[in-house]
Amino acid sequence: MNRKPGEPSKLFVILGGQHSDDVHAVLSLPEVTDAEIVIAAWAYAVTFSAKGLNRTDYDAAVELLKKRHPSWEVLGRGFTKIGLNLAKADDDIPEA
Repeated sequence: MNRKPGEPSKLFVILGGQHSDDVHAVLSLPEVTDAEIVIAAWAYAVTFSAKGLNRTDYDAAVELLKKRHPSWEVLGRGFTKIGLNLAKADDDIPEA
């Protein structure tokens, strides 16, 4: 189910800057949470883990986020985005 940006959820995709679609982490929260809470936490983590002005350290930001919100599980980092290619449907081999 796709949610509109900013809706409460238990799953969040953490992106880079305002105009970036680089995925830095996917978070699973223990309960449905307002997106503004996660936005504030990510902003704090990025701000206070930077190595200097305009020197964002996203790895350190994720670590700080985990430290400040230990109940928030980081499901993964470093994702590969894939698009839909219907011509490949016949190439799928089910697992045994």
